[in-house]
Amino acid sequence: AGAARRQPLASPLRAVGAIAADERRTAVVAPRFEGWVQDLLANTTGQAVKRGEALFTFYSPEAAAAEREYLVARQVSGAVAEAATEKLRNLGIPMERIAQLKRGGKPSNVLTYPAPLDGIVMDKAVLAGQRFAAGDTLYRIADLSTVWVLTDVFEQDLAAVRAGEAVAIRLPAYLR
Repeated sequence: AGAARRQPLASPLRAVGAIAADERRTAVVAPRFEGWVQDLLANTTGQAVKRGEALFTFYSPEAAAAEREYLVARQVSGAVAEAATEKLRNLGIPMERIAQLKRGGKPSNVLTYPAPLDGIVMDKAVLAGQRFAAGDTLYRIADLSTVWVLTDVFEQDLAAVRAGEAVAIRLPAYLR
């Protein structure tokens, strides 16, 4: 009961989709040197980690030699020390460790590898005692504080979809 008026008809658009990690918030842990894992501190898939938190400890002859070279170079000259610092950076030695060496720290045979971001261990391809080569992917970590919903929209429904439009998402697991 009311006056007739013109207005657009709204019909819900339904689409099937999947939830995925935002690839811009995903990091791969792939050391730039070879070594052996000593202790695995992030040891399960699904484990939450914080940026800078130790994922594992390792022994790497290359990283240990680079630390010793840096300490010797520091005593020789500033330019040589800067080149040795750059080598440590290129190997992916954490800045905190380099700063520790600059403050008079001693070279270590066992180092820790830090998590590159806050997130969840999505893939773990490493075990304690395992040897790894330069470039091997040991972990994939994703920040799941923001995720993507990837949907498949039928071609005939594309005209109804607008960028920035609000959507409602229903997950079957929570529809009880």
